[in-house]
Amino acid sequence: MSQSQVDTAGIRRAAVLTYDAAETCIALGQRMLGETAAGQRRPARRAPQATSVVRELDQVSEHLLAVATHLARLAAVLEQAGPAGPGAALRSEFADPGPGS
Repeated sequence: MSQSQVDTAGIRRAAVLTYDAAETCIALGQRMLGETAAGQRRPARRAPQATSVVRELDQVSEHLLAVATHLARLAAVLEQAGPAGPGAALRSEFADPGPGS
């Protein structure tokens, strides 16, 4: 793949969208915790269920934040690599040496 085929702006947009999704998970978890704390009149079995969901949301948000960070780093590396692209050295290093080798 040549450098011109790499859409670093698209990768950065994906990173931002992924980060936004993580923030949404965090906000939803916080809201659920607030509702659970405020809603002590609810049946007792709902509180542990809500806590379990909040824990899952927390894990999902952590993974999404990690993916967003990796996408942003990938875009930066691709931009710094220049027109030759980050794989140019590897491609030439692993090129078929031919039948005489």
